[in-house]
Amino acid sequence: MKKTLTIILLVSLTAIIYYAQTKNTESNKTEEYIKQLDKQWLVDPYWSGDMKDYNRITADDFKITHSNGDILNKAQKRADILANKITDPTAPFRMGESFVQVYAQSAVSKGILPERFSTVHFTNSYVKRNGNWRVVASQLTRSFPPDPNAEETIEQLMEDLRKARLTGDKTAFNRIIADDWIVTLPDGKVVGDAKKDEMNKLVRLDSSYVLKNEEIKVHFNNPNTAVVTMLVTDKGKYGDTDINRLGRVSHFLLRRGGRWQIISTHQTDIAQTQEAQQK
Repeated sequence: MKKTLTIILLVSLTAIIYYAQTKNTESNKTEEYIKQLDKQWLVDPYWSGDMKDYNRITADDFKITHSNGDILNKAQKRADILANKITDPTAPFRMGESFVQVYAQSAVSKGILPERFSTVHFTNSYVKRNGNWRVVASQLTRSFPPDPNAEETIEQLMEDLRKARLTGDKTAFNRIIADDWIVTLPDGKVVGDAKKDEMNKLVRLDSSYVLKNEEIKVHFNNPNTAVVTMLVTDKGKYGDTDINRLGRVSHFLLRRGGRWQIISTHQTDIAQTQEAQQK
């Protein structure tokens, strides 16, 4: 009798172990499959422009929340991918580390997508419908690593801006100055659409023109905002106008998308003696 009970227990234990191993194997296979689906609909279409897998994997009622808070449906996200197709072969946008948790007929995947200046974190929710896994919801958030060389980067930006003004380099000026740039002039006038107006004025200045930045100081409020103060000498022929100005300039910078840009500038003239003006 005892021998029979022992055999029954061993058989039962073996069956339990086999069942658990089988379930683990099935779960592991599902996890790897979900990871493949993540790549096929969330990454590959940006490179190929082929939306076949995207159309197959995303559910008809699919919704995605972007890092800026926008909520897109299936058709809107399809259009967004096609409009932002990657053309730079050196772009780092690839599937990074991820993990999947399976819950019977549903699953959740979490992972990262490295970008050049940031990292996208994703959470995808899947449901198994009619034997097929479909992603029904996704949420993206974007993080920016701190800039360890921020002060040096901003100081170089100030030098690049100085050179752009001297040479009339509109490309460099456009890179450094934000589209929503606001300028407060020495007379107190606030110019809201300053970038377009200033770019139209840019010309290569005579080699005798003096534009000098001194006493440059960079102040950080947090890792993504900074204030630069400097003493600026501006002297020479600008078109038909003789310029002879000494002033204090404060630039307010914001780091967006991993890139520093000037969003606001305040200018204050310093009265000069007649002797200083003649130098």
